Amino acid sequence: MKYPIVITVGQNESPHGICFPDFAWCFSAAETIQDIIPKAKMTLQKHVDCMKSSGMKIPPPSKLSCLTDQGQYSNPSTLFALIEVDI
Repeated sequence: MKYPIVITVGQNESPHGICFPDFAWCFSAAETIQDIIPKAKMTLQKHVDCMKSSGMKIPPPSKLSCLTDQGQYSNPSTLFALIEVDI
């Protein structure tokens, strides 16, 4: 299943932030642009696996268009992507 991620591009020496809007308290960071997608996939897959093993319900993915229309993600250094994880 494909889930949206929100990427905050790091400034200067700061890492790039990764947010998973459909999963509260699930965040990550990557040192390079090339590491963002692999790091996001690994982080979200581990989070989903923990939720499943705890018997928690996995939420359906949000539509990317809904996120891009929200004011909270209007920063010019914000990027969006979809990543696939096994549910």
